[in-house]
Amino acid sequence: MAGLGLYTIMLIVESLARVGVEWITIIDFDRVQLHNLDRLLGATRRDAQLRRLKVNVGRRLFYRASTAVNPVVRAVAKSVTEPEGFAAALDCDLILLCVDRPWPRHVANYIAYANLIPVVEGGIIVRTHEGRFRGAEWSARTVGPGRACLRCAGAYDPSMVDLERRGLLDDPHYIQGLDEDHLLRRNENIFPFSMSLASMQVIQFIALTTGLLHMPDLGDQRHFYNLKGSRSQSLCCAADCEFQHMMATGDTQIPREAILNQAVPHTPKWQEPTDEHSCPATGRPPKREQ
Repeated sequence: MAGLGLYTIMLIVESLARVGVEWITIIDFDRVQLHNLDRLLGATRRDAQLRRLKVNVGRRLFYRASTAVNPVVRAVAKSVTEPEGFAAALDCDLILLCVDRPWPRHVANYIAYANLIPVVEGGIIVRTHEGRFRGAEWSARTVGPGRACLRCAGAYDPSMVDLERRGLLDDPHYIQGLDEDHLLRRNENIFPFSMSLASMQVIQFIALTTGLLHMPDLGDQRHFYNLKGSRSQSLCCAADCEFQHMMATGDTQIPREAILNQAVPHTPKWQEPTDEHSCPATGRPPKREQ
């Protein structure tokens, strides 16, 4: 199992440790800093002072909370958009995605269909106006064959993927030109919302892996803070969704380098879908490498 992401992933790592998950890979390139201690479970001031890698903090957290007999944690200090992080994700049977950027979401979406590895994704949107809180919503879903992909579910904006590839989403001059209420210019403490989102993603994981009450798919689940309620619905991909035509194609349709380093071709030579491409996402048979 792989956990990729920012602050929510630490909550999920501890949850997985306590429910007895034995093998886990944590993928994250970032380091602990003082300004994110208010939202990073398990991190300390000492970790921030030493700028410890978040994956090492996550590994420590997992081992301390684990109820498994022989827990094993692999820490990969890379992004899933880098070759090493991408390869590590491909070696897992399921991915829990907790990122807030479009490019890694796009890559994870590709993995879910081209490599048949289910992805449990979650995200939070905090709405403000002129610096004042106007509402929030958070959502979780499982994507893969037979389910709506992240792009069709509205989890990321495809037009932002290329901007991130070009480095504009980390360019201070570009960000300064955005509206003051734009997501890239805000830095709220969303830890209370993250706790709720983490529980939703863990329940999605439990449903997928156990099929409790014969419900392996809980649909697209959303909670609206300002509406005081939740909603669950089943979504479908658009008729022309390219990801639905990638199923089980691996690197044969789009080379790995194109997903990680270059713009995806606009007119790839897709194979026509067949019956074997329409089965539910169940992941790959478990494999373990010593």
